[in-house]
Amino acid sequence: MFKSAKAKSGILPLHLILLSQIFSMSPALAVDSKPFKAGDYPASQISSFHKQLGKLAIDAKQVMRTNEKQSNPRYCRAWIWLAKNGKKESCEYFDDINSLGGSNGLFAPNKVLPAGYACIIKLGDYDGRLVLINESGRHWNLPGGTYFVSRDKKNLFSIHETETKTGVSVFDLKNGKVALAEDEKSKDVPPIMDKWYEDGTSYFFTTMNADGTEPKEKIRTIYAFDNKSNKFVKKSMPAEKISAAKVVVYDFDANSEKDRNAARLK
Repeated sequence: MFKSAKAKSGILPLHLILLSQIFSMSPALAVDSKPFKAGDYPASQISSFHKQLGKLAIDAKQVMRTNEKQSNPRYCRAWIWLAKNGKKESCEYFDDINSLGGSNGLFAPNKVLPAGYACIIKLGDYDGRLVLINESGRHWNLPGGTYFVSRDKKNLFSIHETETKTGVSVFDLKNGKVALAEDEKSKDVPPIMDKWYEDGTSYFFTTMNADGTEPKEKIRTIYAFDNKSNKFVKKSMPAEKISAAKVVVYDFDANSEKDRNAARLK
């Protein structure tokens, strides 16, 4: 949730639904809506990914059409499987990922996450997802696409790649749970994120105007993540102080062609 540093209630009118309970545990073993069979896609490009995370095997397949006349899939189909000791633990299935909003498909970032974790990114459909996996076989399908990990390796910040960057999830890596998840589809409209910074005490982001332009005021509105309350606190900060803070470098930037090319399934 977003809250004001000055409000006694601690909650702004633009608060959102907290989705921790939804994302805090892996779903029950999913059944592949359409089991993968290479022979079903003779004219498509098939890409794969495999990673061993302790005793957990992570595998992914992606089928991408190679010409516009194809209809199977119409755009892109993808599977993610988790297995331990040869037994399937869970899976994620994306039936047809279109390229609305930019690139589409699965991406496996090269950036190594803190010990015991791995992730796969799904882009497209104006609904980026971050599938976060731990070595015990649990996984979380979070709103995402772009992400970074805090310097102390405690939190992973996942930014929802959609029509407007307004959704954000914070995952507590040390305790293995969602600390905060904000959904831009909720009743109230959250702020549009601009840039992320760290100033030695917290991580915060600046906001953009409704038309997508950057505010020119000398005093800017920021939203700083409070580790104690697991909420974003709305504050005012002089523009020169923001400029003095360190701009966050994303561990994977969905809008970076370099990052996408390096993480594409082979």
